[in-house]
Amino acid sequence: MYSEELTFKDSQYANLADTFGNSPRKPKRPFGRVEVYERKIEGTDKKLYLLQKNTNLIVYHGRNWLMQKAFDEDMSQSGFSNWSTYDLAWFAIGTGAAPSNPLTPTSPTLQDRALATHGVIGSGSDYVTVSGKEYHTFDSITYQADDEVTSYSGYDNYLVAKITTTLTATEANDDNGQSGYSGYEYYQDINEAGLFVSNSKVVSPVPTVMEMFARVTFPTIRKTNTRELVFYWYIYF
Repeated sequence: MYSEELTFKDSQYANLADTFGNSPRKPKRPFGRVEVYERKIEGTDKKLYLLQKNTNLIVYHGRNWLMQKAFDEDMSQSGFSNWSTYDLAWFAIGTGAAPSNPLTPTSPTLQDRALATHGVIGSGSDYVTVSGKEYHTFDSITYQADDEVTSYSGYDNYLVAKITTTLTATEANDDNGQSGYSGYEYYQDINEAGLFVSNSKVVSPVPTVMEMFARVTFPTIRKTNTRELVFYWYIYF
């Protein structure tokens, strides 16, 4: 009987490892997220219905502002004057994130400093126009506990900021007809949104500066005067 000794070597042993245990795998740290809801204005049903849910991206521009805000120190470089005095206070919508397919938006990037195509608000008293672009105020900011943080005697687990912004039935329908007219109503096809920091948190005095903090894109939502859109923007600290 013929026999031969064969030797096998594991060349990847340094890069692999097996682990065993009875503890559940710890879930990944949640990303900031954005949820978009619809509220129909016709009839008696005023519930919110989830349309979109996506992750939020805080862009380099926003992280730069946050650093200066945290230390109350402006950078010496040109273009960053007074950034430490700005506040996160504005919301905007856009229509340019899905140029090829309305259901397949282009993902935001860390280098983004503006929306692809800035949309319009066009109605109401809760928006301003800065350099030809329209921005909406927040409805509210509330604080929530982070489920991954053990509850303390104080409120140290409250590390999530929830920003709520509503586009009412009369807002963001593009009344000038630039987006479209379906034969009986104007509409605006929305597929991106952003948060912005500014030198004013209110409509008066009108801000003179707007800098992007975060951006999100999503499959296109058609905004008309028969629906309200409610945005919940969660930021984890």
